[in-house]
Amino acid sequence: MKKSYSIFLSILFCFLFCSLSAQDAQLNAASRKVIIEAPAEPGTHLEVAYRPAGSFFPSYVQSGQQVDVGTTLIIDAYSDNPTKLPLVAVRVNGEEIEKSGSGYTYVIPEGEGDIVISAEFGLLYQVDFSYSLNGRIELYAAGSEEPLTTGTRVNGNVEITVKVIPDSGCDLLSLVVNDENVTGQLANNEYKFVLKKNTSITASFQKAYRLTVEPFEHGSMRVAISDKGDLSDVPSDGKILDGQTLILWWPTVEEGYEVGSVLMNGTDITEQLFSGTYNHVVKGDVNVTVTIRKKTYGLTVKDFVGGTIKAEFEDEGVVTDVSAGGRVPENATLKIYEPVLDEGYELVYVSLNGSDIKDQFKDGIYSLTMKEDVMLVVKAKEIDKMFKLTIDEIEGGSIDVQVYVGGDLADVPADGNIKNGTMLMISEPVLEDGYELVSVMLNEEDITALFEEGVYFHTMRQDVTISVKTNYVSGVEEEQADRVRIYPNPFAESCVVSGVAAGTSVRVFNMTGACVFSKVAGTGETEIRLSGLASGVYILKLEKDGDSSCHKLIRK
Repeated sequence: MKKSYSIFLSILFCFLFCSLSAQDAQLNAASRKVIIEAPAEPGTHLEVAYRPAGSFFPSYVQSGQQVDVGTTLIIDAYSDNPTKLPLVAVRVNGEEIEKSGSGYTYVIPEGEGDIVISAEFGLLYQVDFSYSLNGRIELYAAGSEEPLTTGTRVNGNVEITVKVIPDSGCDLLSLVVNDENVTGQLANNEYKFVLKKNTSITASFQKAYRLTVEPFEHGSMRVAISDKGDLSDVPSDGKILDGQTLILWWPTVEEGYEVGSVLMNGTDITEQLFSGTYNHVVKGDVNVTVTIRKKTYGLTVKDFVGGTIKAEFEDEGVVTDVSAGGRVPENATLKIYEPVLDEGYELVYVSLNGSDIKDQFKDGIYSLTMKEDVMLVVKAKEIDKMFKLTIDEIEGGSIDVQVYVGGDLADVPADGNIKNGTMLMISEPVLEDGYELVSVMLNEEDITALFEEGVYFHTMRQDVTISVKTNYVSGVEEEQADRVRIYPNPFAESCVVSGVAAGTSVRVFNMTGACVFSKVAGTGETEIRLSGLASGVYILKLEKDGDSSCHKLIRK
């Protein structure tokens, strides 16, 4: 139908407007071969016809057919649905001919050689595109202000412009054209290309956040985004997208400086970053703060028994105490002061990175310039010396003092001489009936209130004198105390207490203050059995209605 209708219109045009003369209608003896080159594109056609003299209907020319010179050829080139390729040109012997009216015509001239007729059709390519949430893309073909819709077929070799339009607070994550990521090729949020084949375009958008690396002196820091193994550096005040992997590198610093700390959103990541890099998945704004300080070395000061040692350094007029160890700036002067020893100790050595500097102190100070980490070790020992323990006579009572020898308790030597560093265990005084305690003095120190669970510990570093002051109690308390009788005392296994009112609390304590016997007295005598306990001094405490009295028990 297309073929007949098209040719019919062309012949009608020629019949009405060409006004062929009778001479034109006559057959010419001369003729030329017409070659029709069929177009290669699917659904395209090239048809050639002419109107024989005296006939209203067209006669179709077959390729290779001889046609008389002077014949007007009617040429029709078209494309069927659904291809509908555009006609670009009709050519005769390679030269384009212009359209005449509703079609193309060509009069066969005299001459030699074939007449070759061809038609050129443009190509149509399909453009498909899609995009994610948080933005959109629009596509425009050159020469058109109307955006394309996905699936549109467009003439080949036409320039296509892709406009990237992120939502507010979002940005483009990737733009992929025929499996090629062209994100980095955008200019002013546009990407342009010439259509040469069916094309698929996808755009992915994400929420956008801000990376801020606070400015710092004496160094720099690299920050990049990793995308499937590809790294893209991010400026110190750049844009980052939700879900991206942010990589931080250990800062590069100038000579004489070192990294003090690296904080990400207030969290210290220095240790994690020290290995080289630190990865962070973006979920919000990222703030990085880098602290650069003068290069420092570590000073370690080992604790020691028997004294103290002081160390300090001065930097830019500020003196810093590092007696407990710390960081010291490179090339700073570290001052180590001669150890101050506790009484009863003497210095063995002062080791600095394994070298003894005990004899190198000048005016009590040893100085060095920090070039490396430093380990300071001080050792002191107790002086091999004897001290004298004196216990003043006590009115109305006694006090028990024992010494620790090899971890065991022992009596104080008869001469009172005790080795330096020996620990004393002093028990609360035991008073006779009718006496009360006023004070217990250790040299000039009042230790009356320092007894815990009946004992007080003291290390011998000097001569020690223990003085106990008592006060004689008269009146009713004396009479009550006079009524108490203990026999036998000293005893082997048990003793009997008489003169104690019924309901009286009867308790016995050892010299460490621990209760080893307890009962409530009945009428008459009360037996106290301490079998199985060690020999020594014990304290009997009788208590009733707020009144109490203490008595000394001795187990043989």
